[in-house]
Amino acid sequence: WHNSAPFPANESDERAHQACRDSDSAKKNCPRRWAAVVKWGEYINEVMSMIAPKIRSMFYFSGPKITAPNCPIQMWPHYNPSNGAMYFRPSDSNCTKPCHFGLPFFLKEYGPKFQEWSVIGHESRPGHHTQMQGK
Repeated sequence: WHNSAPFPANESDERAHQACRDSDSAKKNCPRRWAAVVKWGEYINEVMSMIAPKIRSMFYFSGPKITAPNCPIQMWPHYNPSNGAMYFRPSDSNCTKPCHFGLPFFLKEYGPKFQEWSVIGHESRPGHHTQMQGK
């Protein structure tokens, strides 16, 4: 798991759902969760960087035969306690802003690490990023 210990009750209860509604309030009011979600996002970026070379020969990422988008993907905690799944949100067709990889902030535990390669491949590259992004 990406959190090394259970989250405190005051970062998991109804009060926390109201007090931790965006990145600024989460840093202040849910510091253990915030530190763990940052760590989780860093791990996802690391895995994405290890997946990228493995798919390089499968797609054209530039030039006249481009078949795959290459927008930056940004980790984006989401604060709805009733949504417990990761998700992908595309950019615009020209990648003028990053895509978003949504991380559910109020899960009981972040992970498990052993499933991350398949989830990351599904949600980002080559998964939904290739499926949904682009023109």
